[in-house]
Amino acid sequence: MENNNKRKLYVESFGPVSEAEIEIRQFNLFIGEQSVGKSTIAKLITIFTDYFTLWAVVAQKRKAWNKVLDSYDLKAYERENTIINYEEQCGETQINVNIGASIFETSVLKNGNPITEESEVFANIVATKPFFHPDSNEKLSAVLNKDGGIMNPSFFNLIRNSLYIPAERIVGAQLTKLLPIINMAKEQIPNNLLRFISELSNSKETYKTYDAGILNLMYKKQSEDEYVIVGENKKLPLKLASSGIQSTLPLLLVTKYGVEEREYASFVVEEPECNLFPAKQVEVLQFLINQTYAQNRMLTITTHSPYLLSALNNYLYAGVISKGMDKEKYEDLRGILSDDFWLDTKKCAIYSLGVDINKGKYCVSLLDAETGLIDYNYLDGVSLKMGEKFSQLNNLYIQNERSKRKKS
Repeated sequence: MENNNKRKLYVESFGPVSEAEIEIRQFNLFIGEQSVGKSTIAKLITIFTDYFTLWAVVAQKRKAWNKVLDSYDLKAYERENTIINYEEQCGETQINVNIGASIFETSVLKNGNPITEESEVFANIVATKPFFHPDSNEKLSAVLNKDGGIMNPSFFNLIRNSLYIPAERIVGAQLTKLLPIINMAKEQIPNNLLRFISELSNSKETYKTYDAGILNLMYKKQSEDEYVIVGENKKLPLKLASSGIQSTLPLLLVTKYGVEEREYASFVVEEPECNLFPAKQVEVLQFLINQTYAQNRMLTITTHSPYLLSALNNYLYAGVISKGMDKEKYEDLRGILSDDFWLDTKKCAIYSLGVDINKGKYCVSLLDAETGLIDYNYLDGVSLKMGEKFSQLNNLYIQNERSKRKKS
């Protein structure tokens, strides 16, 4: 299954990423300031965990790689000293991609033996993908038996494995009505954004009435009109709703659709906290964990929010202390925090990105190997930074009061 795959990604001198070595697990989170490469790494994870894209890169090498980089607006990030390595081990199958300025090596091994014939390469890569809907395997087998399965559009959606949900969700949502026009001009729009817009449009057609309990509203679509019902049956056009609603509702809809109607096994979400109050940020995080991780999907998040990090630490702690707990205390634990959100630290990877952390090291794991929790030094450091100005102001106030008393 998806969470048993062992994946590693190494990136050097690629856009804002100086050097990062990452273990990709079932739950991944990257935190850091703006423009430190969170989205860059998230897009690379999307590329390598999407089986159709991965097959194209393995089979067609540099030609496919250039197209993929263009589709994610990453082509300008390549430099002469760029190095990108990706390794995946799933059962007997091993996939390797090694990219540099003067090197482009790919391989698929089965039990250590190289596979080179194109259709076999494709079949072995697709065989590592889990399927979640009962008829998906049957549909794929029928198509593969027909003509070998290469580039047949009838199974395209079956093997599209990874969905990238960008931070520009408000813009994407506003463009769903223009999808036919956008498709005609798709060369001008990054493919990852186009796919999000397409899947969001599909989700709105599938869930014309959707109870968004997190946002305390009901979404409704009638013909081309979209609106939300809030409070005591107050009807409001969606375009007039708050930025938090317009950013979060597309995330909820497309994630639900990707899990229930598609075969996505990997969801990559940029900044789920956009425009939300801290308590709502945590509720959205819980929704994503429940919809993806808890359903054996992979979830990757980029964030600026320390609130998400603190919430994650609670979910990790619940997962840690639940091991070996007696039945009565186990039920007490579930009463404190639903087991829908518990995380297994062995299935999680949490990294801080930035050029000045940890004595200049760009990419640092925040998970403590001994406790299985987020490094308290990092959490305390965030709290200290948030309180530093208050302490300075308080000290200045005390000094001023003392000075006034001396003068009097």
